Amino acid sequence: MHARCLSWSCLLFAAALPAQVLVADVNTQPPLADAIGSGPGSFVTAAGLCYFVAGDGVRGNQLWVSDGTPAGTHVTRMMPRDDLFQPQGFVELAGVVYFTAYSLSEQYALWRSDGTAAGTYVLRNFTPPSFGFAVRHLTVANGSLWFSASDGVHGEELWRSDGTSAGTTMVLDIDVGFTSSLPGPCAAANGIVLFTATIGADRELWRSDGTAAGTFRLVDIVPGPGGSYPQYLTALPGGVVFTAFTAALGNELWWSDGTAAGTQLLFDVVPGANSASLQKFVAAGPRAYFTAATATGTELWSTDGTAAGTGLVLDIAVGAASSSPEQLTAFGNLLLFSSDDGSNGREPWRSDGTPAGTWMLADLAVGAASSTPLHFASAGAAFYCDAATAAGGRTLCLGNGAGVVGVRSFVRIEGIGAFGAQAFCCADDGVLGLEPWLTDGTFAGTSLLLDIQYTARGSSPTGLTALGDDLLYTPDDGLLGRELWRVPAGGQPTLLADVSPGAPSSNPAGFVDYRGRRWFTASDPVHGTELWSTDGTAAGTQLFADLTPGLVSTSMAMLTVAADRLFFVVGATLWASDGTVAGTAPLRTFFLRQPFPTLPSSLTAFAGKLVFAADDVSTGVELWQSDGTVAGTTLLRDLRPGAGSSGPDRFAVAGNQLFFRANHDLYGFEPWVSDGTPAGTTVIDVVPGGGSSFPDHITAASSGVLLSLITGGSIPRLWRSDGTVAGTVLLSAVAAEPRSLTVAGGRLFFSASDTAGREPWTSDGTVAGTFRLADVQPGATGSMAPTNGFGVAGSGTTVVFGADDGVRGVELWVSDGTTNGTTLLAELAPDIIGSNPSGYTRVGTDLYFVADDYQHGPELWRLPLAQLQVPLVDTIAAGCAPVGGQAPQLAALGLPVLGKPAFGLRVEGAPSSTLVVTAFDTTPLPVAFAGCTLAFANPFLILVDVSDAAGVQTTSFGIPAATSLLGAILLAQDLVVDANGPGGWFTLSNALRTMIGR
Repeated sequence: MHARCLSWSCLLFAAALPAQVLVADVNTQPPLADAIGSGPGSFVTAAGLCYFVAGDGVRGNQLWVSDGTPAGTHVTRMMPRDDLFQPQGFVELAGVVYFTAYSLSEQYALWRSDGTAAGTYVLRNFTPPSFGFAVRHLTVANGSLWFSASDGVHGEELWRSDGTSAGTTMVLDIDVGFTSSLPGPCAAANGIVLFTATIGADRELWRSDGTAAGTFRLVDIVPGPGGSYPQYLTALPGGVVFTAFTAALGNELWWSDGTAAGTQLLFDVVPGANSASLQKFVAAGPRAYFTAATATGTELWSTDGTAAGTGLVLDIAVGAASSSPEQLTAFGNLLLFSSDDGSNGREPWRSDGTPAGTWMLADLAVGAASSTPLHFASAGAAFYCDAATAAGGRTLCLGNGAGVVGVRSFVRIEGIGAFGAQAFCCADDGVLGLEPWLTDGTFAGTSLLLDIQYTARGSSPTGLTALGDDLLYTPDDGLLGRELWRVPAGGQPTLLADVSPGAPSSNPAGFVDYRGRRWFTASDPVHGTELWSTDGTAAGTQLFADLTPGLVSTSMAMLTVAADRLFFVVGATLWASDGTVAGTAPLRTFFLRQPFPTLPSSLTAFAGKLVFAADDVSTGVELWQSDGTVAGTTLLRDLRPGAGSSGPDRFAVAGNQLFFRANHDLYGFEPWVSDGTPAGTTVIDVVPGGGSSFPDHITAASSGVLLSLITGGSIPRLWRSDGTVAGTVLLSAVAAEPRSLTVAGGRLFFSASDTAGREPWTSDGTVAGTFRLADVQPGATGSMAPTNGFGVAGSGTTVVFGADDGVRGVELWVSDGTTNGTTLLAELAPDIIGSNPSGYTRVGTDLYFVADDYQHGPELWRLPLAQLQVPLVDTIAAGCAPVGGQAPQLAALGLPVLGKPAFGLRVEGAPSSTLVVTAFDTTPLPVAFAGCTLAFANPFLILVDVSDAAGVQTTSFGIPAATSLLGAILLAQDLVVDANGPGGWFTLSNALRTMIGR
C-alpha cells in the first residue's frame, strides 16, 4: 500500500463559529414583510450609545439608538409615516451625533441627536442649488462641525456649526452669488482647517479659522484658471497630506502645514509628468496610508509627512502585478486592509508602515480563493470585519493585530459598527432578513436585546430534505399554501414552484433522490396527486407523468429507490420506474384484505433488491422482493405458511442483514433476520415456546441492531442483537420504554424512563456503556416526551435534542455522548414557554430544524455544524466508473479531529499499480470533464501516487491540535488512470468533504 503524508495545517485555516443571537427584529410587519428585515445601517457610536438607521416596515426609515439593553434600544424620534426619512453622513462631536437627512416634512436638513426624542431635531434646513448639494461633507475639526451647504441664496459654500441652531452659520461666500465654490471635506492643521474650493474653474487649496477674514486661498499651485484640484486631504501631526495635479509633475503627493510657505510637493511617486493614481488615503497613528500605481503595480504606500518617510510599504503582489489594497481602515497605530498577494486571494492584512510589520492576518478562504473582507471596524484592542463564506454568505470575524477568526456566519452582512469592545452589525441570518445584531465575539457575551415582532402563526415547515448542499422543504407562507421551497447553502428560502396556484396547497411529500433529481408527490387542480421531480431549480421542477389522466389522483405512496429503480405504490399495485415515462409501469397488484386493506408496505432497499410486505391472498401478508421487473417480483419467504399472515414490518438494514419483526404461530411476535435468501431468513426466538418479545424501534447499528423488547412483564427494555439468539443481549434493566433510537458516530442515543422520569440516554452496545446522559429536569418528572427526537450533527457522536429543564420549557440541548458534554445549546423562546425544536435535518455543513420562538411561530432555523465543533465526513459527488466496473471508492480513515496524528484518505477499487492523482480544494464547484464530473474547479493542491497490487492507495494527514483549525473544510477527489474509464484513460472516485472538529 502506498501512502502520502502532508500537514493539514498547511492546507487549511478556519475557526469555530460561536453562537450569536438576534439583537432586535425591528421590522414588525407580518411574516412575509418581516423576512425582508429592517436593513439597519450607518452605525456610529457617541457617549456610550450606538446609533443606526433601520426601517420598521410601517413608518419607513427611522433613527434608532441602543445602549446594548432591551430597554435601551428604541427610536430616537418618530418621524411621520411615509415621510421618506433618509439620514446619512453621521459624525460624532462631544457626545452628540450630527447627520444630514432628506424627508418630506423637513426637506434637506442638518440634524443632531443625543439619543432622546427631545434632543433629536433639525439645526437648519437647506436648499439645493442649481449646481451642487443642499448639505454634505460633514467633518469634525478643531472642536467644530464643518460642512458644505446651500441656503438657497449663496450656492454651495463652507459652513460651520457649534451644535446650536444659532451657531450654524456660513463661513464665507467664496464664489460670490448663486454660484457654488463646492467646498471639499476639511482637515485640521495647526489650529485651522484646510479644504478645497473652486472659483470659476480654478480649484485650489483653501484655509479657514472659522471667520470670513481668516478664510482664503492658501496657495495657487497651478497659477491661472486651471487649478490643481487637491484631493484626499488627510490630517497628520503637524500638517495635512493631499494630492494635487500640475502639468509638469502629474497628480502627486503634497504637504501643507497651513501656511503658504509650508505648502509644497512632498514626493513625486512617479517622476515626471505621469501620475501615480494616488487613492484611498487613511491616517493611522503618525502615518497616512494610500495606494499608488507604479511599476510594481497598485500597492500600499505610506508617509509620515516627510519625503524620507514616504515610500512603498511592501510589494505584496511581487513584480508588476497589483495587490490592489481595499478597505483601508485605521486600527490604533496600525492599518487594516484587504489585499491579494497573487497566491492566497483577497484576504485581511495589517501594516505598521514597515515591510516587516506588514502581513496577511489570515487566509480565511484557503488557497487562491478570496474571503474578500469588508467593513473593518476598530473596537478597542480588537476589530471586527466580515468575510465571504464558501457557501456564498458572509462570516462575522473578530481580529487583533496578529490574526483573525470567524465568529458567526450569515447570509449577508451589510455593515459593522464598533460599540466599545463590542460591535453592532447589519446582518441577515436567512430567517429574519437584514437586522441589527450585537456581539463581543463570544457566546457568553452575546445576548438577545430586543425582538419587537410577535407573530405566532409561522409557516410550520415540513418535509425537510437535502438536495446536495441545499435544503428542500414545504412551508405554508400564508399566501400560496404548502408548497415546495429551496434554501441554498447559507442562503435565503425561495419558492421553487407553486404547484397548486394560489392559496390551495399542493402538499409535496415522500421525497427521494434518484438519478440526480429529487422525486416527490404533489397535487395540482388539473392532474390531482401525481409524481413530480426537481433538480433544485424552478425551471427544473415539473410534473413527471399524469399516470391517472385527469383530475383523478394516482394516490401514490412510499417512494423508494432500490435495484436502480424508483418504486412506489398506487392503491394495491407496486410500480417501478427507470426515470422515464416509457420505463414506468406497474409490476404486480396485490390483495386488499378487508375490512383493513393491506397495501404493499415497508418498502426497503436491501441486497440489490426491494424487499417489502404484501398480501397475495394465498400466503397472507408476507415477505416479498423485486428487482424492478414483473418476473423478478416474487415471494421471498412465506414466514407463516398458508393463508395466515406473519405481517412483517419495522425493517432495518444493518450491514448485509435485514432485521424486521413478524408474527408466527410457533414463535409469537419476535425479531427476524434475513440475508436475502429464503434459507437465510430465520427467527430470533428471544422468548421461546410461543411467547412474544414484541420487538419495536428496530434501529441499525454498526454490528446488528438495537431495539426494544419485552421479555418479562409489560415494560420494553433496550436490547442489542447480532441476528442470533445468543447475540441478543439486554443492555439495561433500568431504562424503560426506549424511544427515538438514533445512532451517531457508533453510539446510540435514545430517551428512556427510570426513577428520574424520561431523560436522554446513550449506549455503545455494551451493558457498561449504556447509561443516562443527564437528569435535565431534576426529580421524577423527566425532561423529554416520547416523541422528542435526536438530530445527528456531523459524523461523530454529537446530537441535538429538545428537552425541558423545568425552567425554560423545551429548548435545544446538545450532547457528545458524555454526561459533562450534555448541555443547553440555545434558549430560543422566552421564559418557560419553550421553542419545541424538531425535524432535525443535516444538509451539507448545517443542521436545520423547526422551532417556535413565540415571536414568529414555527419556522425554519439553521445551526452551522462548525458552531458545535463537530467533525464531518460526507460524500458531495459520485465518481464515474470504468466500462463494466464500479467507480473507485474514496473513504476517510476515521474522523478529522484536532490532534489526530494519522487521519487520512484511502481509495479502493483502482487498477493494480496505477497512477492515482488526489486533488484538494475548499469550495465545491462541479465541472464536467470527459464525461465525468469533478467536484471542484480549482484544486489548490494535487498529489500523485501509485496504487498497490490490490488497487488501494492511501494519503495520510497529521492534524495539529490548534483550535484555529476547528471548522476547517477540505474537499478531496481522486483521478485514477484507467484505460477502461469513461474518459478513455481515467476514472474518478467519489468526492469527500471533511470538516475538523473535536
